[in-house]
Amino acid sequence: MEKGEGIEIKRKYEVNLFPTFLIIGPDGNEINRIIGSDEPEAFIKKVKAAKDPKNSVATLTKRYESGDRDSTFINKYIETLCESALVSKALKVVEELFPKLDNKERFKSAYINLYYQMEDCNSPILDYMIDHKPEIKEYISPEMVDGVIANAVQNYFLMSAPGKGVTTKRSMHMQRS
Repeated sequence: MEKGEGIEIKRKYEVNLFPTFLIIGPDGNEINRIIGSDEPEAFIKKVKAAKDPKNSVATLTKRYESGDRDSTFINKYIETLCESALVSKALKVVEELFPKLDNKERFKSAYINLYYQMEDCNSPILDYMIDHKPEIKEYISPEMVDGVIANAVQNYFLMSAPGKGVTTKRSMHMQRS
């Protein structure tokens, strides 16, 4: 993936982890992907499941974009995005749903694991966690909130180009206060 056509394939299909096994249709569109390696029998089982159109990221994305917000479907969609190493897309889904969820749902373990991977310091999820830290301690410990915030800031700076100044809404607010 680091040489020749691999660079273009990595960019086109948003490959972030290695090994990534892409299942590509005749039209060049991704049908599905498998992340990681496995024993031959287990890998074959994963490929068979990935070839089923109902399990494909593309099919689930179309369903989501058409407005399906059934909670069972949403959980499957987010899980599939994460299993496909498409964490930023999974976070966008959670971010869209976040205002509609109650705190118990917002801070279930699958979502907390996603929050640890946030790269956007301007995320309304981070703002909510900071602003409501005492109220949400029933669902997520203050130490976990601090960990999510610290990871988001660290990830944000790691993803920023070297030498560029980074300003967040929160830091601008703090500077004005």
